[in-house]
Amino acid sequence: MKKYILLLSALTLFFGCSEFTSEKKYNEDYYVITGLLQAGKSVNKDNPVFIGKTISAEDGNLFDIYIENAEVWIENLALSDTIPLHFFVQADSLNPIFGYYDPDSTIIEAATEYQIIARIQNENDEIAEVRAKTKVPKDIIINPDNDPVFATDLLPELPQLDYDNANIEHPLMIQTSDADPVNLKFRFYCLEEYQNAEYIFPFADQDYPEDAEEYEGTGNEFPRNSWYIADYLPAQEEDRFIIRDQGYKSNFIFYGKYQISIVVIDENYYKYLYKMNGYLHGGIENGYGYFGSINGDTIYTELIE
Repeated sequence: MKKYILLLSALTLFFGCSEFTSEKKYNEDYYVITGLLQAGKSVNKDNPVFIGKTISAEDGNLFDIYIENAEVWIENLALSDTIPLHFFVQADSLNPIFGYYDPDSTIIEAATEYQIIARIQNENDEIAEVRAKTKVPKDIIINPDNDPVFATDLLPELPQLDYDNANIEHPLMIQTSDADPVNLKFRFYCLEEYQNAEYIFPFADQDYPEDAEEYEGTGNEFPRNSWYIADYLPAQEEDRFIIRDQGYKSNFIFYGKYQISIVVIDENYYKYLYKMNGYLHGGIENGYGYFGSINGDTIYTELIE
């Protein structure tokens, strides 16, 4: 019996892990969808939907991972509108990009439910239908009190945040539209080149990364990029609902300029990220992976000693 591995993105394979090569689970092909809708944006070539299938860990061909002839569309369930998606490949770089995108650039709306449907014809001319639904989160406001240590745009000179004063004196504030609990994902991305990225806590006498590989790691870009997720219950303050995160500064690894992204994530993506075997909990019917949605914004600061 062949062992199978599950692909959760166009460039990610899970070799050497018994959980993903179990004969009990993967004795046949399985279809995979990974897609993340973003409020205010379209399903474009920078953020496509991937449609694929598992491949054999023993004799599978990497080129069999993706499915290019599926019939794929997204439905706005509030308006009964249909958004057809088309397959594309950009192979003119070291990291080829492929997937399904919307050539009409239809904007994804906040607080709206969408459904994706993929109809796939196999080698025996049988039609399989894989689908999922997501409710795009409501709008939020980042830094509603306009704390001056954060900027809304990437400026040549950014406001400065003293590391010792982060968290308590300068919390990350998020204003929501109501008191409903929300799942948030925080991402901290250092904008410095590796030569200028000074470690907050140096390793021995090493104050800076030795090279780009040490700085960006493999796959997840850590330590240059760090992130965490958490669920919150907004507190009512007069006529608004506020979240204050006062424990974020441990995600700063370097001094320097930062991009801080804060997004609300839907239940599908949240469960995919935090549950064991998250690919089983990403909302996909008749397949694996995830189909989720996010809504949020980005702020900038320069972290100083």
